[in-house]
Amino acid sequence: MAVAEGGIPYTVDGNLFGSSAGSFAAFDLESDVRRMAGLGLRHIELLAVGAGHFSSLAPETMDDAAVTALVTHLDRAGVHAMSVAVAAPLTDWAGVEVLKKRLDFAKRLGVTVAQAGAGEAHDEAERLVLVRHLAEAGDYAATLGIVLALEIHPGLTVSGHAARALMAELDHPHVRINYDTANIVFYTDLDPAQDVEEIAPFVAQVHLKDKATRTQRTWDFVPIGQGVVDFPRIIKVLRQAAFQGPYSLELELPGVADGSLAKEASEQGIQHSIAYLQHIGLLPH
Repeated sequence: MAVAEGGIPYTVDGNLFGSSAGSFAAFDLESDVRRMAGLGLRHIELLAVGAGHFSSLAPETMDDAAVTALVTHLDRAGVHAMSVAVAAPLTDWAGVEVLKKRLDFAKRLGVTVAQAGAGEAHDEAERLVLVRHLAEAGDYAATLGIVLALEIHPGLTVSGHAARALMAELDHPHVRINYDTANIVFYTDLDPAQDVEEIAPFVAQVHLKDKATRTQRTWDFVPIGQGVVDFPRIIKVLRQAAFQGPYSLELELPGVADGSLAKEASEQGIQHSIAYLQHIGLLPH
C-alpha cells in the first residue's frame, strides 16, 4: 500500500485521521507509536482511562515530567494526539473529579476533543445524577476549550436516538457524541447507517470500527470494510451534516483485550482498513 509523503495526516474533508491506541493489545508507547508512524499514521487517539484498561495510560499517576516526556516522544515519532479517551464513572462526585483530572491531561496534550461515557442508570434518580454530572463535566471541558464526546455505549447513549434525546436535555455546546460505527451493532439490532442520521449534527468524533456479524455481544470485530457496517452510507450522512472532528480507527480485533493479539495482526488490520477507506474515497491515495 502506498503511503502519501509525510503520512496520512487528514481525511479528504480536512478532518484529522488516525488510530486509537486501542487498536493494539497491551499498547506500548515506545514501540507501537513507531508502528503507527511506519504505517503512515500521523495522529493518535490516546487512552487515558486508567491502568485497568488493556491499552490505557493512567494520567492520575503521571507528573508534569512524565506528561512532557510523553509529548516529546510523540513529537519525535512525528505522531500527534488528536483526541484522548478520558472516561470515568459518573455515578458519584468522585468520578467527576477523576474525569476533570483526565481532561486536564487532554489539555496538556493540546487536543480539542475528549471521549467519555455517559453511563447507565437503573432508575430516574440515577439518570438525573448522570445528567447533572455530565453538565458539570461539560462546563469544565468548556473552560479548557475541549468538547466532551460521549461514546455510543449502553445507557444514556446506547443509540443515535437515545443520544439525540440526551443532547436535547443537556443542551450543552461542549457535550457531543463520539459515534462508534460498530458499537451500535454490538449492543443493539440497529443499522448504524440509519441510526447515525438522527445524531449526525451532534457528532464530534467518529470511531471507525467494523463487525463481522450482526450477532449482539459477540466480539468479532474485523478490519474496516470486511464486516457488516455500511461505511459509504455513514460517511455520506456525516458529510451532509458537515461533520468536523477526528476520524479514529478503533479496530479492537479479537485478542486485543486479553493481550493475545499479535502486533503484526494489528498492523495488517490497520493497513487493510486504510486501503479500504482510500477505495471508498474517505482517504486520499
